[in-house]
Amino acid sequence: MSEAEWIGLARDARERAIEWTRRARAYPQDAERYGEWAHHSFADARFYLSRARLARSHSTNQGGTYERAAL
Repeated sequence: MSEAEWIGLARDARERAIEWTRRARAYPQDAERYGEWAHHSFADARFYLSRARLARSHSTNQGGTYERAAL
């Protein structure tokens, strides 16, 4: 996947996390469950951003030492 595709996934995950956070505040009786889902969505976003950085690194270091070290 390209850097832009990973960034798109990260944005989507971040939006989901924000929505779960809103729901947690709106429905206190379900706040724990929604908070857990928000936490996982933010973790997904961080993962996707790390993949985007890796994709950028690979696109700028084609065949370079960084790419060989990652294998």
